Amino acid sequence: MRVRIRAGRLADAAVAAGIQRSVSAVPGLLVARPSELPAAYERRLIALAQARNGVYVVAEDDGKLVGFASLRPMDLRATEHVYRLSIVLALTHVGRGIGKRLMKDLLARAKRMRSILKVELLVQASNLRARRLYERFGFRIEGRLRHRVRLPDGSFVDDLSMAWFPRKVPANRLVATREQRRAAGQER
Repeated sequence: MRVRIRAGRLADAAVAAGIQRSVSAVPGLLVARPSELPAAYERRLIALAQARNGVYVVAEDDGKLVGFASLRPMDLRATEHVYRLSIVLALTHVGRGIGKRLMKDLLARAKRMRSILKVELLVQASNLRARRLYERFGFRIEGRLRHRVRLPDGSFVDDLSMAWFPRKVPANRLVATREQRRAAGQER
């Protein structure tokens, strides 16, 4: 096994999307089912490969793409400092340390990008392997979304919201005074 982590390219998007479809066929790993992953997902990876405001890395094993990870900024101006993490590894390559290598590379890149102040992800509570990986890299649980994911058998799984901060975020200085709240109609 000769694994290499590198920046994702346009040509990788179709294979990466195929890996995601394959992994999504296993209940409890990803939320989307294979038929629910539109071509738009592949276009999103292509956009990340072309953009300078996100991160898209892939793992190759002997030249064959076996996984990918990405950081995508949130859409709104007020949350553009928050990036959403996604990581998918081919089922044939789970348990070989490749996910750890993808995370290490991805988060090192995140630390170098001044625009990234927070990285968020959602993980199914039952996906213990992924949770342990995220916790090993300093992610902390911020919340539990109860019964958020319905599995094909009709049972439900909670989603966990996790976050990691690449650098210290300045304290919130937006404490509204009583006069400001009154002017905004929030207080009488």
